[in-house]
Amino acid sequence: MAVSSNTSGGDVFARERQEHIVRIVEEHGRARVNDLAARFRVSAVTIRKDLMVLEAEQRIMRTHGGAITLNRSRPELSFEIRERLQADEKLRIGAAAAALVHDGESIVMDASTTALSVGRHLKARRDWSQVTVITNGLRLASELAGHPGITVLMLGGRVRWEALSVVGDLGDGLFSRINVQKAFLGAAGMPGLTAYVGLLKIAALKDGDVVFVSAAAGAVGQIVCQIAKLKGHTVIGTAGGAEKVAYLKEIGVDHAIDYKAEKDLTAALMRAAPNGIDVYFENVGGTHLEAALMAANPFARFALCGMISQYNDTGMGTGIHGLTAAVGKQLRLEGFIVSSHFDMMPAFVKALSGWVAEGKIKWRETVEEGIDRAPHAFLKLFKGENLVKMLVKLG
Repeated sequence: MAVSSNTSGGDVFARERQEHIVRIVEEHGRARVNDLAARFRVSAVTIRKDLMVLEAEQRIMRTHGGAITLNRSRPELSFEIRERLQADEKLRIGAAAAALVHDGESIVMDASTTALSVGRHLKARRDWSQVTVITNGLRLASELAGHPGITVLMLGGRVRWEALSVVGDLGDGLFSRINVQKAFLGAAGMPGLTAYVGLLKIAALKDGDVVFVSAAAGAVGQIVCQIAKLKGHTVIGTAGGAEKVAYLKEIGVDHAIDYKAEKDLTAALMRAAPNGIDVYFENVGGTHLEAALMAANPFARFALCGMISQYNDTGMGTGIHGLTAAVGKQLRLEGFIVSSHFDMMPAFVKALSGWVAEGKIKWRETVEEGIDRAPHAFLKLFKGENLVKMLVKLG
């Protein structure tokens, strides 16, 4: 559907404001929604509508939290300029922050110019035996890559060049300079952290819990199952097809349910958990959620991570039968997004490294070769044709 440039919620000043926004973006290479909203004294929603109009006219490019010029070399220029601003203050901050880091620790840093200063001071110290830097910033990662004693973990998901998503030519060559292992796009990256946060913080796993995991052979589900097992819990997982069910058994799942082979998923879950479930890690929605509601014990906790069965719905989706059980059973259903919990990344990496060293965690990936296979790989996700994490190898 085309976006009209003549209207913006009946705002008669919209066109004038949009022209001004274009000039700001062209001058500075970028602009943030909140800054524009404050400047024009309008809501952030209004600014986002303006940016949609301007992007439809191919005058700017929207990014997470703002817009950039269509000339993609400008973000790099912007970074270089901002790196020189308040340079002395950033040097002091960088030195002070780096001095607080001890050997053997992990540090999480963003993609800012201040973080880059911290990274350079870490490099200047040559006495590291092992320090782990977790970041989503390509500039910082490339600065530290290959330095003795410093391991760089790139988060899966939104990788950034300074504060902007990497697009087009900005990313060329950088990935070949940074050793981004596949593990950190899966088990040790965003999917693994999602499992860790959802199970231990959101679902508040406690002794004796029976854990039910939907899409248990997925990138997140496989780690949820294994963390629950190594902590001594009974785990029930669903997956579609014999190969995935076999994988669940391989990683120690107590009861693996092939939902594609079951006419009544609720009945199948009840058979696997005759005494009920205490934790449900939700990745699918639909009949899986209905089954979990029926099997839930009083005061069970649901970590709502995803509902892939409904992602292609064009409307509000189908309703959930049995939701009233949440009241009578006093259930707690909590949704979460992993990006709100990056403060747990150091603890997760420390725990995961120990589990891997002890042989308690394993993982697999489904890899498609070549960028031309990316659309095919994406569609496989919605057909359930991938085993655990789906990756596309660029070359």
